Amino acid sequence: MAGRVPADTLADAEKRFTTSLRTARVAGDNALGANALSFWTVSAYNTGRLHDAEDMANTALASVRGKATPRVEALLLTRRGRARAHLGDARCWEDFDRAETLLAQAGGHADPDWSYWFDRAEILGARASSHRDMNQPGPAEAAFAQAHALFDPTSERTHALYLTRQAEAHLALGDIDAAAAVSEQAIDQLGGTNSARGTTTRTNLRAQLTAHRQARPVADFLDLTA
Repeated sequence: MAGRVPADTLADAEKRFTTSLRTARVAGDNALGANALSFWTVSAYNTGRLHDAEDMANTALASVRGKATPRVEALLLTRRGRARAHLGDARCWEDFDRAETLLAQAGGHADPDWSYWFDRAEILGARASSHRDMNQPGPAEAAFAQAHALFDPTSERTHALYLTRQAEAHLALGDIDAAAAVSEQAIDQLGGTNSARGTTTRTNLRAQLTAHRQARPVADFLDLTA
């Protein structure tokens, strides 16, 4: 989160990203360099450098325009969409729409090995998170549900993250029972109430639901995770 990352940690990350870009440049691999910039974009918008994030995504896209496979360009557009959503820029939806169109054309192209993970679930997750960032809980809840249905079942942490955000959307919509039910699913994804991996998720969900203890499903969830 912005303002919570130690300065030395950020400096170390900047050095690593810079090294990655230089390595890609030496190798003459523009797509790999754009991929490094795409992850730098995420680091930037997660630490409050919102305009830098958009600039990085723009640079990545410009470096591969007309040269990258549809999947790679879709990935980069999705990163820019997230950067724009953090800025409250409605052009993010155009980026996600274009990314979906390109991804539908990805079959038959020789994608770089490092892009294998990027699929429609990633775009849906980015859309959902962007609706959340722009205070649109209804569309956010629906998109999180779609993304959750498409993600690899073995990706427990990803499922838990999006279920947590889906629960937050239910809370914003005033659907307390659904928020409690989805929160319980998130804990289950992380191995149950005794899982060390679920500690932060469990703490965050409890904090958000505590004010609604009067609702029986919430009370049951709080007792379960005490």
